[in-house]
Amino acid sequence: MKAILFQKIISKAWEISILLVLPMIVLQGHLTVWHVGIFSALFASMQVVGGAASALVAQRYGRYFSLIFSLVLNSLSWFLLAFSNSTLLFGVTYLLAGFASGLEEATGTVTMAKMTKRGDRAGAMAMNGVMGDIGRLLASSVVVAGLATIGVQQVAIIAGIFSMVVAVFQAQALSSYDSLRATISKHIKIKFFDASLFKNKKYSYAGVAQLLDSFSSASLYLFLPLLLSEKGFSDLMAGQLSLLLFVGYAGGRVLLGKLSKKRGLGEALIIGEIVMVLSLLGLLLVTDVWVISVLLLLAGAATRGTSPVVKAMVAEGMKDEDDLDIGIAQLQIVGRILTSGNRPLLGYIAAFAGVPGVFIASSVGALLVAIPARLYEKTT
Repeated sequence: MKAILFQKIISKAWEISILLVLPMIVLQGHLTVWHVGIFSALFASMQVVGGAASALVAQRYGRYFSLIFSLVLNSLSWFLLAFSNSTLLFGVTYLLAGFASGLEEATGTVTMAKMTKRGDRAGAMAMNGVMGDIGRLLASSVVVAGLATIGVQQVAIIAGIFSMVVAVFQAQALSSYDSLRATISKHIKIKFFDASLFKNKKYSYAGVAQLLDSFSSASLYLFLPLLLSEKGFSDLMAGQLSLLLFVGYAGGRVLLGKLSKKRGLGEALIIGEIVMVLSLLGLLLVTDVWVISVLLLLAGAATRGTSPVVKAMVAEGMKDEDDLDIGIAQLQIVGRILTSGNRPLLGYIAAFAGVPGVFIASSVGALLVAIPARLYEKTT
């Protein structure tokens, strides 16, 4: 289990790091601002592809191969970044990195579900998410400092070497986990998408809850500084207050993970969504900086705290655990696609109804989560 959590730290660190490098490449004159949007979109698109491929790769070659392969791809992408001298090579870099990120995300989620008994999965998913947050925070500080002192190429070379060393270490550490081996023999046809899984009502309700939860929380951090600016806070103050949203992430994962074990997954999710609605609407109404600070911590706890709960609902809603790979992968694909569409949708809402309209729409989405969550609890 420790080896899986360690890999989550590394994978999320690389995910945020390779995106943080983009602006520095622009400043060096190798790319334009236009390329930042193109390559970040390419990265996100390949995350979808990697997630889609995760079930196929895991079932054919095993999750052990998937996890190590994602680290090797990360290492290759960093080396390619270090020595890229053309737009094409930069594009290939973000193609490989995005695929590796999507592959690890889906495989890691399934692995945590397989290694944890029913009833304890929300806590395990929460810890997995916390490790990811730690990776992001470490990378954000270390990589930014490295870019400012030694430059992009040196940072990329060091990251590539480190990632390859981690791959060798993980190859040894994960080799003893039987659950990471291939789950089917080579003569069995592997499915890319299995619509029959949606006949399982618990899986379907969990999937709807996951998608609604993603809609209500995935992009709020983009609009929060705008809301705070409208309330009269300076750009610096708005940025500092926005950090409280991220501070609440880890605490929310742990608290809701523990709550789900006592009250059940569906009830824990509903409580988390209620906290989200109250905190988001509260942010629209209050102007006191201390009250806003508390509400931001609560909003952060709710927006990320519900994520491991819905992931556990999906895993525990599966009747046959041999279907975990494809069941989790196909929902991740749909979720990433909808999240990509969610951002321009919220942008349109902000354009026509103002920034407060975004928070109201997100609150409505959070309230709607209660419907599939309640149905999930009632379904046997």
